[in-house]
Amino acid sequence: MSCRSRRREERATSPTTSRLPRHSTERASAFAGCVLGARSAWDAHADRALALAEVVASREADVSPRQLVHGDFWDNNVFFRGERLVAVADFDFLAVRPRLDDLALTLYFADSHLGLDTWRERMTPLRMLVESYDVAQDHPLSAAERLALPWAIGRQPLWGYGHWVVSLPEPAAQRHAAETERDLDRVAALVRDPRWAEAFVTR
Repeated sequence: MSCRSRRREERATSPTTSRLPRHSTERASAFAGCVLGARSAWDAHADRALALAEVVASREADVSPRQLVHGDFWDNNVFFRGERLVAVADFDFLAVRPRLDDLALTLYFADSHLGLDTWRERMTPLRMLVESYDVAQDHPLSAAERLALPWAIGRQPLWGYGHWVVSLPEPAAQRHAAETERDLDRVAALVRDPRWAEAFVTR
């Protein structure tokens, strides 16, 4: 089957974004084998994406309560006037999913865009975000949810990788894959480092 035919079939049969996060790793794997190509210059990139997908799939667990989740909760969809939240936009991915997903997406983008390097520099603002989220909850995060946060963060680039590269035209899909490359490596190191889970669990 050609790459273009595979992409058409994937659009028609792929799970919706409301399914369990495991499907994100499956879709990322399907894309890497198709769009990047086994003998292309993208080999190393595809290998890293597949390696991350395998690690996340082997460790992730559906421990979080399921509820309505926005699905794309980051800075371009959340609007403030001063420090007051005034609007949330873009509900295309709203669905019932584990509640960790929105928090994990925010942590993923924060870690990516803050540009900090050392583990301690990166962990400090992320822990602050987790604690601020928890304070606002009627039902605080469980120890199991906190322990699962690194793998929930690890799903985030794979979800975008597995979703957008299927739906975007070919040149845009390859640009998206290239832009994700640094984050794949960054998140792969995060999910393999036990200090992250320990830090999220420790209050």
